Amino acid sequence: MSERITLHVNGIDHELPAGIDPETPLLTGLRNDLGLKGPKFGCGLEQCNACKVLIDGADVPSCEIPIARVAGLAITTVEGLGTPDNPHPLQEAFVEEQAIQCGYCASGMIIAAQGLLNRVRYPTDDEIRAALADNICRCGVYERVRRAIKMRIGRPIWEPIYEVVEGGSIAEKPDETGEPLPASLVTTPELDRWVRINPGGTITIFTGKVEYGQGIQTAVAQIAAEELDVDLAIEELEAETPAAGLVVADGTITDPATGRQTTYWDLFAGRRFERPVTGAAAPKPAAAHRLVGRPET
Repeated sequence: MSERITLHVNGIDHELPAGIDPETPLLTGLRNDLGLKGPKFGCGLEQCNACKVLIDGADVPSCEIPIARVAGLAITTVEGLGTPDNPHPLQEAFVEEQAIQCGYCASGMIIAAQGLLNRVRYPTDDEIRAALADNICRCGVYERVRRAIKMRIGRPIWEPIYEVVEGGSIAEKPDETGEPLPASLVTTPELDRWVRINPGGTITIFTGKVEYGQGIQTAVAQIAAEELDVDLAIEELEAETPAAGLVVADGTITDPATGRQTTYWDLFAGRRFERPVTGAAAPKPAAAHRLVGRPET
């Protein structure tokens, strides 16, 4: 019979199930056997550091290190630093500086920061940057994290890292404003690279981005479904209603004046748009949204 493995996590001894493979990654044991969901699985190669925990005070990736190597050592996850009712001062500083965005990498960032402070009580800017250099954050909160650490050690930075500019809503802007397009659209302006109307009644949207745990698929699908109104069916319908008055419902385009109808798939299924994205069309005003901002069941 194999020897039972005991992990000392967040001040408590936990005996893992009998027969567990001693080469099981620590992250797997923490999440699957102990139910601690703070450390996240990211790359699985100790390169993104979303899985970091403290082992005897040192911040260490947990996605590859075997549980047998850390048996008996003091392991601390982000749950062990503080609780929602009694957060750790470092966690409070992260909240104060809004250094948590989607939250996927936040645990690893906080643990890396605490590991740094365990080594160096008053780290310099260069030491802070070096300590967080291997933590990957798709939301780009690095400057906010640096500010949170400096707040924790009593060296807050009071200058704002962004400027709030008051302005009108996007919907109120003229069509041809000369506003720059996002960089991804500047480099890849062809509409066919972003939208495809398929035979069989479906539409494919290409985001040009990688979904890395934020769970944005539903939001992107809602936005795409919300915005797919039409100004390109006038000739096909011989419409007597201006483009803005055509009614679009689930891909079916109707001219209220004549009752004539067509669909996205009648117009474009399997065909190319062969036109660039110009940015001239304004997004829907929020008041016209039917899908965005509502739960998807």
